[in-house]
Amino acid sequence: MRIMFVITSDADDGPGKSLANFISAIDQSEHDVTVGFLRRSHLTSIKAGLEAMGVRCVYFGSMGGRLGKIGWFDVLAVLRMLRIVKREKISVIHTHLHRATIFGWIISRFHAISQFATVHNTERHHFLNDPISRLVTTLENQAYCSAKNVIAVSNAVRTHLTEKLGVPGDKILTIHNTIRTYERVQAEPSASGRTNVVIGTMSRLEEQKGLIYLLEAFEIVSRRHPNIHLVIAGEGSQKHDIQNWIELRKIHNITLVGFQEPEKFLPTIDVFAIPSLWEGLPMALLEAMSFGLPILATNAGGIPEVVEDGKEGFVVPRGSSFHLSNALERFVVDDNLRLRMSHESLAKSKLFYSERLTSRLRELYHQQ
Repeated sequence: MRIMFVITSDADDGPGKSLANFISAIDQSEHDVTVGFLRRSHLTSIKAGLEAMGVRCVYFGSMGGRLGKIGWFDVLAVLRMLRIVKREKISVIHTHLHRATIFGWIISRFHAISQFATVHNTERHHFLNDPISRLVTTLENQAYCSAKNVIAVSNAVRTHLTEKLGVPGDKILTIHNTIRTYERVQAEPSASGRTNVVIGTMSRLEEQKGLIYLLEAFEIVSRRHPNIHLVIAGEGSQKHDIQNWIELRKIHNITLVGFQEPEKFLPTIDVFAIPSLWEGLPMALLEAMSFGLPILATNAGGIPEVVEDGKEGFVVPRGSSFHLSNALERFVVDDNLRLRMSHESLAKSKLFYSERLTSRLRELYHQQ
């Protein structure tokens, strides 16, 4: 079977990792795989890793793979996609993220092909009323309703698709994001009374991730526990705002470390924080749990489907530095609590290993 995956960018972010993890778990002796990107990302790319697996990778976007200002009107990208579909005799196109899904829908109207679409998030423009947002949302509705199946990465995303976009429920399947298994060394339990607890987060530095609320919560707790430390891994448009916030308050125990590989960053922290305002199902959360980290999270999107409040960590209302600070302080003062939640977190993560969940998608492809 010849499958082409199309994703908006080659970024090594949540959707990119989800796609790469799935491809790594499928039997490529039975599937001929091509991955197409609409644009190049300024972040670390998944392209090299895919090519190391023997996967063909192509860029469809104009301007050397960058959509630039052409964006939604990149006719050449659509023509390149159509040409490869015909030349490679692609039988299944599986799109990730809304722009790729709309482009894939256009292709399916000119060429008989089965389209599957994975939805990774509850997009902000679905809640806006400007003409461009309404147009894009309308196109998404058409694309999702025309696809053979729509895969939601969480039940929260599934509900959003039915209630906000009007996608028929019987067309949507929930298949949670998956993670690779990491070889890791189990950390020793922290000593009783330890005060130098390291809280870490790993995400794009964007409004969606709610980092301002984590910063405010950390500032509150660090006044009472000055030896704790917050480490923020990632890049994004809010990086300078965060740096300015830290400098203005003269807080010396917050460190920005830029993009980090999970297997190198996660073993260096004691608690993983994810203060998002809206989400699908964050890959960083699943990766942190696979390292046995207790979780401090908000109730955004599919997070409560993975983290049970009081078991693998704490789940608090989104957009509340007060609730985050209360939960954070409980982690700081109670070593046994962190250790118990660490074990629960590691155990839960095994439900999301790639090998356990990718068989459902393979069955869908073969039922077309």
